Amino acid sequence: MIRNSFPGRLEEVELFRHFSAAAAVAAQWPTLEQVVATFAEAGFTQNRVVRVQEERWRDLQRVRDFAVAMRNTDSALAPISDAEFAEGLRNLEGAIARGERPGPTGTDLVVLT
Repeated sequence: MIRNSFPGRLEEVELFRHFSAAAAVAAQWPTLEQVVATFAEAGFTQNRVVRVQEERWRDLQRVRDFAVAMRNTDSALAPISDAEFAEGLRNLEGAIARGERPGPTGTDLVVLT
């Protein structure tokens, strides 16, 4: 099983709603089809893909705290510039000030046999 977010299927990732530069990084990751093809070359067959909805974040402040803590280690946040990161924080802080709530996180579970 592979649990991941794939390009073209990132609209339900809260972090990417606020950090457009990180979303652009994630858009360059291998697609679901590319990952399945790579595993097929090793003899695996795609059994199914299940979209999992997680209530990951209780509030947007937790998303902000995560972004700050993961700035230099998260695979989508680490490559962006400091200015792009600051812009994402401003976007997120604006959403917090408006009282917005995080949506569920959509993640794919790919089952291979």
